[in-house]
Amino acid sequence: MTSSSRGWVIAATFLIALMLTALPLPPWAAPWRPAWVAMVLIYWNLALPEHVGLVVAFAIGLLLDVMLSAPMGQNALALTTVSFVTIANHQRFRLYPVGQQAIIVGLLILLHQLLTFLVRQLLTLQKPDPVNHWFPVITSTLLWPWLFILLRDLRRRAQSS
Repeated sequence: MTSSSRGWVIAATFLIALMLTALPLPPWAAPWRPAWVAMVLIYWNLALPEHVGLVVAFAIGLLLDVMLSAPMGQNALALTTVSFVTIANHQRFRLYPVGQQAIIVGLLILLHQLLTFLVRQLLTLQKPDPVNHWFPVITSTLLWPWLFILLRDLRRRAQSS
């Protein structure tokens, strides 16, 4: 994959993840929204850790903070931490089958949700619902195998063209 096509594919996947995050959902479904940006970041940290690292995680996190009107740095901190853990263990994570990876991704999303929860609690700006705040962990874990396959195929097609 050339660096130009790789850059466009990576940027496009993050743009789509941001759009899915901003997509309005009915009130009953909103708490179940998967952590799209975090999952895409985890995928690229596993696939290309030398190209999508902590700086990208921090920048995407700041963009997500602005987009969601979250406290500045909340998602940047959470995504950078998730990215660090993923990159530090990417060789080990890649050895696992996709089903086991889904469990690890669920734990990483749990870490992301925990950090955003703690930041909101410390700043006491907007208290998150202590029950609904954790639902993205479930949906993200269940969607990981399909997202992994989709992004892997997209990366391979971009690489062959």
